[in-house]
Amino acid sequence: MIVCKGDVSSVSRIMEPLQHFSSVIGLVANMDKSNIFMTGVDDNTKSQLLSRIGYLQGSFPIRYLGLPLSSKKWSKWSVIN
Repeated sequence: MIVCKGDVSSVSRIMEPLQHFSSVIGLVANMDKSNIFMTGVDDNTKSQLLSRIGYLQGSFPIRYLGLPLSSKKWSKWSVIN
């Protein structure tokens, strides 16, 4: 999991070393298992980011390593259900 600010510049700074690593080592991210999750990002920026990196857009809530993740604050009881 990589977290960054939701703008083209920040995502580019994250993607460039990953792409360099991929070209040097030969390993690539599995596109079937990779998603980008965005909150608080306008539609124009979302479109730019999705076209730049090629990942599908995921949607919250999700589970990551067994823990629930959401873009909203959880109450104690909503996590239990």
